[in-house]
Amino acid sequence: MGLVPLRSWRFLKKWNEMRRIAEKYPTFKLGVGGMPACPTLTFNLGGNGAHAQAILSRKMQERGVLTSRIYYVMLAHQQQHLDSLIENLETSIHEISRIIGQNRLAAEIQVSGASKGFARLA
Repeated sequence: MGLVPLRSWRFLKKWNEMRRIAEKYPTFKLGVGGMPACPTLTFNLGGNGAHAQAILSRKMQERGVLTSRIYYVMLAHQQQHLDSLIENLETSIHEISRIIGQNRLAAEIQVSGASKGFARLA
């Protein structure tokens, strides 16, 4: 098996793990789509979807993983990077699922200290 098929197989396994996580936390209403090398996440929470996405990005960043709604997996990523992504994704989704269950998404986003936009410095 060559390098590209082996990598593709690893990406497919991680994509399937993302789908397993989405199924494990039905409260989150997370959709996993796209392709194995470029999976996408859909936050099916109506008006709260953007809140969930922002909180997930923040929690992943706190864990040292930069993410967005689309995960670009590249050949430079090693197995430990993929494992870290899945581990931190599941931990973050678990935490956010509890927030969703407590109906605190909007409140949690306010705590983040997120920028309200650009501000003039001078």
